[in-house]
Amino acid sequence: MEDTKVVLKDITEDELRNSRFISGFRTLGEVGYLSVRHVVLSRKMRRVGFVITKYLRDVTFLDEYGVATPFELFYDDEFKVLVLLNHLLPFQREWSSFAHGLVKWLKKSSS
Repeated sequence: MEDTKVVLKDITEDELRNSRFISGFRTLGEVGYLSVRHVVLSRKMRRVGFVITKYLRDVTFLDEYGVATPFELFYDDEFKVLVLLNHLLPFQREWSSFAHGLVKWLKKSSS
């Protein structure tokens, strides 16, 4: 069983084919997170999915677009850009499986 799963909402993997992918993480200075969040909000991207991990943090909160979860996928139909907005970092013990699961899903959905 995969420890990291992508759950799509109102979009198919077929629609995501040939899209560009952007992501960033919260680290020193928060630039990875802030720049990705800015792109999502300024482009008014639509939320199309979530990333679920084995040890997913049980956190939700309100953001400008509504209820937010730790790892969310947004899509820009005009420019065909898929964005992973990581509001939190995965638990450190999940870093490798998170990256591996996401790359595996991206490769599968782009072919």
